[in-house]
Amino acid sequence: MRPSRALRLVAACAALAPLAGTPWLAAAVGPQQDDGDTYALAMECRGALWARAFDEATAAGLNPGAIAVEFTTSKASRRDEGADAILTGVEQYRPTTDVPPFPVRYECRVDRASRVVRSVTYVAIDGQGDDVARAPWDLVKDGRLLAACVGRLESGLEDDVRRRGVSAPVATVEIAPADAEFVRRGDAVDIQGRGRAKYASGFDWQILVFQCRYDTKRQRVIRETHGLETPSPAGALSPERQAAVEDCRMAVGEQVLIDAQSRGYWRLSRVEIELPELADVSARGGHLDVSGRGQFRLDPRHAQPTPLTFSCTFDPRARRIVAARFDVAPGAWTPSGEVATAPTASLRCGSRGLTRQECRASIRGNVRIIREFGRTRCEAYRNWMWSNTQIVVWDGCAAEFEYDARD
Repeated sequence: MRPSRALRLVAACAALAPLAGTPWLAAAVGPQQDDGDTYALAMECRGALWARAFDEATAAGLNPGAIAVEFTTSKASRRDEGADAILTGVEQYRPTTDVPPFPVRYECRVDRASRVVRSVTYVAIDGQGDDVARAPWDLVKDGRLLAACVGRLESGLEDDVRRRGVSAPVATVEIAPADAEFVRRGDAVDIQGRGRAKYASGFDWQILVFQCRYDTKRQRVIRETHGLETPSPAGALSPERQAAVEDCRMAVGEQVLIDAQSRGYWRLSRVEIELPELADVSARGGHLDVSGRGQFRLDPRHAQPTPLTFSCTFDPRARRIVAARFDVAPGAWTPSGEVATAPTASLRCGSRGLTRQECRASIRGNVRIIREFGRTRCEAYRNWMWSNTQIVVWDGCAAEFEYDARD
């Protein structure tokens, strides 16, 4: 669990807060009622609500501050029933700082003459303004478990897109406590429900269906599963950003092929290029900058791929890439395009016709072709082979070979 991430629950709960300002909750005081009198009654109601919320949160083991629930007198609605005034409203409930606030609806019954509070109640409400069956302090206790679940879900979402090419994602999950179900099974609590999530900045919000299992002894989430509205993270990008990433992948692939050809690799069908499904996308002026990492092999026989970084500039109005480039990490190049893992050397060895040519070399291993010069395609063990002391070619194979050399 990442405590700072737990605060993101506040967005889901805060989305409910505007209900407090809706006309049906904040009805104007009727002309027969004195505003000063209503204010005085509301102050009495506030004190009673604060006292009850504090006592009940303390009894539930929440260690609340002095004010467990907010109260704004101007937001209270009043109606009179006989000798009593009934004050109602919606406020934010937060009896502990490690769980975000959520809305509760209160009701106070106050004797108008004596200003004595006869009763005060409060209940949690959901996004539609309906009462939640569970007590507010129980929701807070479960909110702590939900915060741990949110942290685990965000980590899982970040892993999803990091494996696909986003370098430093910061996922966001928002789940209202009233939208989660808690089932206790011995020392474990199963949490399930629905919320919303996005993989990182630039991604669209998605409907989230989730399950978490919280171990109360170890005080951590031991298992989580989640499903999002789109089957692939790429589908959670806007169409414009999807086009930017896909067009950049194609443009960088073309750049790799052009570079390979310029260095003597004329059989480009052998080149293997691996670029991620996703990449980092950021807006700059009227353009989108795309960047990421990938790898390529200039020949499938190469033991190791060559890593690369790439960047593109995408023009959304023209819907095309206006600039693309790739760079290989310093020291990664060898003549064959491989990453060198040991001292390397190279030599040219060729045969004419059916003649056999032996070229002496001190070879440790990993022999590969840099470029070919003959009219006959060189194929390992068909017309060339190597040992620790030589490379042998025949039947028209002629090429420059690279190999890991013995010290």
